[in-house]
Amino acid sequence: MELVGKLNRHLANWFVMYTKLHSYHWYVNGSSFFVLHKRFAKLNRYSHEVIDEVAEQILVMKNTPIATIAEALKLATVAEALDSATLAEETNVKNSEEMVKQIIIDFRILIIELTEIIELAEIQKYQGIADMALGIQSKLETEIWKLSSCLTGE
Repeated sequence: MELVGKLNRHLANWFVMYTKLHSYHWYVNGSSFFVLHKRFAKLNRYSHEVIDEVAEQILVMKNTPIATIAEALKLATVAEALDSATLAEETNVKNSEEMVKQIIIDFRILIIELTEIIELAEIQKYQGIADMALGIQSKLETEIWKLSSCLTGE
């Protein structure tokens, strides 16, 4: 897959993450509510920033970023959140931990994809894209560390 394809896949994943994080923000519950409610909101805002930044980089390359949910769902490699009825029914401490674990899994997927983007961008002399991807990768690694500290027994 070429660089633009990888960037569009990454953009698709952030579309999914934006919605997932918003859902988790609404449905988190339990003893970690205040911490996770704020963290999910912060990550949701960050996902919006990344969507904009990645799309703009695709435009800078004179290409077309995906712009619809349908396109995002076709390309995304991270899974959507459970539907709202299921999230509402399963809202408890265990479910909150599962939300955190799923975000960590998703961020690890994104990090692998970012590594591929960095390598291709450097080969093709798109240093700005490589730098952007490295910045996102660094942020995700930090967030994995922070989210992992919220899990009991880990």
